[in-house]
Amino acid sequence: MKNEKNTKLAVFDIDGTLYRGNLTWDFFHELIEAGLISQTVMKDLESFYIAHDTREHDNAYRDFDMHLIEQFITNIRQITDMERYWNIGKQVGVRNASRLYKFSRDLFLRLKSEGYITIAVTNAVGAVAKPFAAQVGFDIVLSNEEIIDSNTKQVMGWKIVKTPQEKGAILDAFIRSEKLGYAESYGIGDTTADTSFLKLVTHPIAFNPEKQLKTMAIANNWALVLERKNSIYCLRSNGKELVLDQLLEEKLIKNVT
Repeated sequence: MKNEKNTKLAVFDIDGTLYRGNLTWDFFHELIEAGLISQTVMKDLESFYIAHDTREHDNAYRDFDMHLIEQFITNIRQITDMERYWNIGKQVGVRNASRLYKFSRDLFLRLKSEGYITIAVTNAVGAVAKPFAAQVGFDIVLSNEEIIDSNTKQVMGWKIVKTPQEKGAILDAFIRSEKLGYAESYGIGDTTADTSFLKLVTHPIAFNPEKQLKTMAIANNWALVLERKNSIYCLRSNGKELVLDQLLEEKLIKNVT
């Protein structure tokens, strides 16, 4: 990796921003199918998933994601066949590395081709996030990494991103340790969990944002991008309403050579 203060950075959330799904949820499913986690665990998550899937309230996805991580942390300790755990994580990550939003994928490819250091900052667990990020082509991935017992080789703890503030703090600690900077940096995310790192970059992008992030993007005049089917809309606030921004579209949407 380049180690220059002026090297430009491109920071991406994964779930719902680059990846059209939730990596930990997909991984969890596969671990249950493989018999490494009990089927009964799904019952504890069912009501939260249904609330999210049917859009029962504004915080439905956040509640589902929080309880998913909690269940994952609780149940992962029972797994003794860690070789299968790592193998399944790699399979899920690699298999889904092409299931991406077009705008985010093309932005990633363009910025990488222009020499940006690409960094994934994600709540997804390391076993699936790292293979996914490697397959996509990220330079760095900051994820919920497993802490492994040196004797049993089982998961004994986690480097968990618990609050929205921690994503920004973890990124900033990495940037400082590598003596990098934020000049002309890009950042893209879809939920309020991403606001702490979006505040750090020069060019923050709220992509298909949840309501709270949309409100913050409007208040701070951040770029707001919506992708629906094969159409992409770049928006800015004019102080009264959101309007299409042709200059922003020309800046963000370019052919990748």
